[in-house]
Amino acid sequence: MQFNFSSRFGLQPEVNFVQSSFEFTGDANDVYNDIFRDGSQKTAKLNCLEIPLLLNINIGLESKRLKLQIGPSYGNLIRETIDSLKAGGSIYKTAEWSMIGGFFIQLPAVHFGARYKMGLTNLNGIDDRQQWKSQAIQVFAGITL
Repeated sequence: MQFNFSSRFGLQPEVNFVQSSFEFTGDANDVYNDIFRDGSQKTAKLNCLEIPLLLNINIGLESKRLKLQIGPSYGNLIRETIDSLKAGGSIYKTAEWSMIGGFFIQLPAVHFGARYKMGLTNLNGIDDRQQWKSQAIQVFAGITL
């Protein structure tokens, strides 16, 4: 959705389902072993509900189709699946705040764009010895109604 409150500025709230998967290890030798042998890297899969609130700034000259997007985002962990986790508990915090910045091109029938998301919250749910923060590049396309 978009709520334009002038010809130059608008607000775009969203609700997104985000699924991430990755591998992690505590030993640098595991990366080599997993590539060439039988290492012990673990895989994780996270399902999150993310709610960004983006300010759209028209930067196109006459057409007003090119927009800069900036704003905060709140994410909530819905489900966490980690292979080989013996503790059975969660190693990630369930809530995350982040900032998003990117570009959005809105044509009459379709729209597309790219964003960079930088996490502000420490996601380490085990201890405070290390800071775990997320980063993501989002590429999207859609139909404009």
